[in-house]
Amino acid sequence: MFPLSEATGIAEDLVAPLSTVCDKIQIAGSIRRRCVAVRDIDLVLIPRFTRPNEPGLLGAPQNLLVVRLAQLVDKGLIAIESNGPKYKRFTYAYADEPVPVDLYIGTPETWWTLVLVRTGSRVHNLGMAGHAIERHMVLKGDGSGLFSAGGLPIPVKSEEEIFQILGVPYRAPEERE
Repeated sequence: MFPLSEATGIAEDLVAPLSTVCDKIQIAGSIRRRCVAVRDIDLVLIPRFTRPNEPGLLGAPQNLLVVRLAQLVDKGLIAIESNGPKYKRFTYAYADEPVPVDLYIGTPETWWTLVLVRTGSRVHNLGMAGHAIERHMVLKGDGSGLFSAGGLPIPVKSEEEIFQILGVPYRAPEERE
């Protein structure tokens, strides 16, 4: 566990090199909720790709986040533990203690639900999912979207809009315990 101020500094140290290869990046989880003690660092992001006319591996667009993470591995700053297309987990070399870091990878369409769900808390997320069910909707626990009774994605432009759609008064991240 790390004190909030220390965890915030570590998260900001990670955001700096990653922000140049992301269209969006947000610190989430217990840091965003302003918890006194933090167990790990959660980052939500949308990676940037090379443009189709730029050279990439085999002529295809290249995920610049993957390239940056490989550079950080080569420098010995991180050690990858899980490397999926929507979720990556690694440890960050900090002082004598490795810090667990979770990267949640979204798209412009999933951004706000992913930020909401990955900010948490678990209890808050269960409550929001319950409100969705009451309205015959589904709030996906993986952050992949808010869906109508017919299974169609409901586009949202902010966290506040998710609360509004679900008929719940907005709660700031630090009020979501």
